[in-house]
Amino acid sequence: MNKTWVVFDLDGTLLDVSARRIAAKALVEKVSHQVGQSKGEMLRSVIELPELLATDRVFQGARQLLEELSENEDIGIVLFTARQNRTLLLGQLEGLDLERFFDMVCNTGGEPKRNDFLPRQLRHGAIKIYVGDSYEDEIAALGLGARFWPVPESMSKGDSPDSILEENFFHNLRSEILA
Repeated sequence: MNKTWVVFDLDGTLLDVSARRIAAKALVEKVSHQVGQSKGEMLRSVIELPELLATDRVFQGARQLLEELSENEDIGIVLFTARQNRTLLLGQLEGLDLERFFDMVCNTGGEPKRNDFLPRQLRHGAIKIYVGDSYEDEIAALGLGARFWPVPESMSKGDSPDSILEENFFHNLRSEILA
């Protein structure tokens, strides 16, 4: 039997990264006058500092969903992220006890998400749902022929941390994946 594949983005989808974004922007503002880079370049260079990654938290309900899906032999779980540093990515997943849930971890090394970063067997209609928080994720889902399941903007941007919203999002996603 073929597996049903589900793809998850990481930042803003499974992890609340709002504290990291705020800290990174503050750091850039603090040193931007001393460095010869644009603020955007500086932000890309500091956003994955280990001390900033330590501020991320797993959304309420995400771990439970991943655990349940990973126990289902008919479902494969892929993490697809634009993270730049694979070593830091894998270390964070291990530190948050998330690495065990993924059959595959694909990162683009900071490049825009393109479907050629995914293994060939996932590129032709094998993915049921792609869960993400950005237009880039939606385009990737479209290119894969997968249904896009968007994260509510208030969750992905960290505007109003709400554990009920988070739990409901992952509960509804679970129902859709298992349908």
